[in-house]
Amino acid sequence: MPKRFNLLKDEMLSRNGIRKMAIDNYLAFYIVDDNKKIVSIIRVLYSRRDWEEII
Repeated sequence: MPKRFNLLKDEMLSRNGIRKMAIDNYLAFYIVDDNKKIVSIIRVLYSRRDWEEII
């Protein structure tokens, strides 16, 4: 189910498999490792921040 959210539209970020999920007022950025069956949270940001400049 972790792949329910799309890869980011930014080419470099999507190439690295980074996905974004909204959680209340926050955005969680994560990657999925299918081989190890692990989801790694990369970063959590307040949703009103300019995340494209930060990431």
